[in-house]
Amino acid sequence: MINRKNAPGISFRRTEFTWLAYLMLGFYSALQSGLGPIVPFLRDEFNINYTVAGLHLSAFALAKVFIGFSGERITQIIGRRFAFWSGGAVMSAGVVFLITGTSPHLTILGTFIMGTGGSLLLMMVQATLSDLHGQQRAVALTESNLIASLFTTTVPLLIGLSLMLTGNWRPAFIVLILFWILNFIVQHSIAMPHDRDVSEVGKWQREKLPGQFWLIWVWLFISVGIEWSIVFWTAEFLVGHVGLEANFASTLMSLFFVAMIAARFIASRLTRLYDPGRLLLPAIFILLVGFSLLWQGQAPVLHFIGLFICGAGIANLYPLGLSVAANIGENSINRASARVALAAGLAIMIIPQIMGSIGDTIGLFNTFAVIFILICFLLLMTPVIQHRIKD
Repeated sequence: MINRKNAPGISFRRTEFTWLAYLMLGFYSALQSGLGPIVPFLRDEFNINYTVAGLHLSAFALAKVFIGFSGERITQIIGRRFAFWSGGAVMSAGVVFLITGTSPHLTILGTFIMGTGGSLLLMMVQATLSDLHGQQRAVALTESNLIASLFTTTVPLLIGLSLMLTGNWRPAFIVLILFWILNFIVQHSIAMPHDRDVSEVGKWQREKLPGQFWLIWVWLFISVGIEWSIVFWTAEFLVGHVGLEANFASTLMSLFFVAMIAARFIASRLTRLYDPGRLLLPAIFILLVGFSLLWQGQAPVLHFIGLFICGAGIANLYPLGLSVAANIGENSINRASARVALAAGLAIMIIPQIMGSIGDTIGLFNTFAVIFILICFLLLMTPVIQHRIKD
């Protein structure tokens, strides 16, 4: 039986690298979440439909799939340190393509480059935090996602401020590139955790991920698809169905991210006391209530309340699922982290794009039924996972 309990007698200690990993996850999350709020502006600038707009996120996700298959091997060749810092550098280069692109072809290419570098960085953050904190990895992973939420909350506000001051959303992304450059200059010499997967030749290299891992892998695929369908299409939903201005709708997404901060803070405390698998069902119930209000609300205020509750529910699905997956795959953590990136990449590439294509035919309001069905499926699947990981 795999031990998934956090050790209550072990205090959680954050190192210099812990804080660096938190900040780099924040950088990655800010750029990734920024793709959703700029969709209305890209559609206006290039006169593109939902399907083409969705290709920006699909390109990002395709890059995650590439890293999901190859990230473990890349890390073995270049090492964790180079993978960590080069991932952020390549992601920043992709942002340059995105903000300078004069056609959808170039901006989509930019998001692919962003996804390639960002996914390698994400893989390294997850693997190194898991190795560094061992039995307390659930605390580290939920805390890191709490910091990521703080960053993602600032993105709609940063875009709104940029629009107010310059009439353009692009300066908001330039600020994030400068943030990465500053961190590299100041913190590039910080020691990185030992890479067990590469240095310990033998059983760690040969050991395959167990069957329970692939069950939580499917669960993560669905939950990430739900999260990014909401993140990517809600601003457009608020414009097209509720009738808000694009600028206000993009800024209003901060409600979603503020709720994520609060929920992840609570979860970071709860994971010190409870196995992360036990916290999955409450999170899904909260998401179901919130999404029902966001989708079916009969007044703008109900949509706003639903958006907030939605953020609280979705906030911990990925970090809790990731903690479960890391516990199961702790003997091959680079491989487990790469496969989780694969699940996330496939989900982001497939599900929001399907939503956009269906939305072109029947409208986003009717298309949101797909998200509702997926949430219900997660609700039914979770007890099966909880039973299997106890075996």
